[in-house]
Parts: sequence; structure tokens; C-alpha cells
Amino acid sequence: MKMGFMPSNWTSLVLVPWCIWCQRLEPTWEAVAEEVERMNEESDVENIDVSIVKVDCVANRNLCGAQRIQAFPTLRFFKDAQQYGIDYKLDRTVAAMIAFLTQKVSLEKTMEDWHPRRRQRMLEIKEHPGNFHIEARSLNHNLNAAMTNLSHVVNHSFSLAHHWMAEHL
Repeated sequence: MKMGFMPSNWTSLVLVPWCIWCQRLEPTWEAVAEEVERMNEESDVENIDVSIVKVDCVANRNLCGAQRIQAFPTLRFFKDAQQYGIDYKLDRTVAAMIAFLTQKVSLEKTMEDWHPRRRQRMLEIKEHPGNFHIEARSLNHNLNAAMTNLSHVVNHSFSLAHHWMAEHL
């Protein structure tokens, strides 16, 4: 999927022209786009750095298939050409959508300020019996567990106890 032309933050209304719910949401979506544009032009209002786009799944079948769109209309937020969070399921009003976008962009800016250089690190350990625990700590940062992504990947499954017992018995 090629999305290199898109800005960093954007949100999309994914629709099909024949869907009555898409037709009913379109005027609201246009009003959201106009409100975001107004907010970005006015200096006394906080800038929402997000682009509003509309995708017709009839004309862009491959894109919608790659994005696994299964219902219409779908409202989805993207960051750096990747889906960011779950699909929008809240109120379908201009005020609710603007509040959502403002919160989403504000949170992302907070995360950039809080953790400007996200790092991926790998830890290799020699096999030994027992439990394995990881704790994120820093002398320079206050790590809020609720706002910290400490995901992990296990590339293969293994039994530490089985290997240890085989070697030492």
C-alpha cells in the first residue's frame, strides 16, 4: 500500500457511495474538515495537525482490502501511514469528532515531548531455570506505566526448565 503522499497525522472516512449511513455522515464529515481547516488557519485556536480525507471503497477497492475495511462508514485515525488506535465509534457529531482529533493529536505531542527518542532494544539471556522479569526504569524520566508501551516479541518457544534439567541431571 502506497501512502507516501499523506501527512504524518490524518483521519479518514471510508465509505461506499451506495451506503445510506455513509450518505448521512458525509455532510458532518465535510463540516469536520472545514472546522479543522478553520482551526489551523486561526492563530488564537490550538492547531490540529491532522488532514481529513475521504476514501471511496468502490474506486479504491485494493486500498480498502489492504486496510481490512469490513463496515461502512469506517472512521480511522492514521499516524505515519499506519492505523493508530481502534476505529472511531463515538458520537457522529462535529463537536465529538473535533474533540477526539484534538485529544488524539494532543496526546501524540505529549508523548513526543515526554519520550522524544523511542528506542527498540533487544535483550538476550542465557538459558537458566527460574522466572524472567523486566522493569523499565530511568534516572531521568518518570515512567508512568499506564502511558508506557512495553511490548515484547518471542521469536520462538522454549522451555528453560526442560533444557536445564536435561543438562544437569
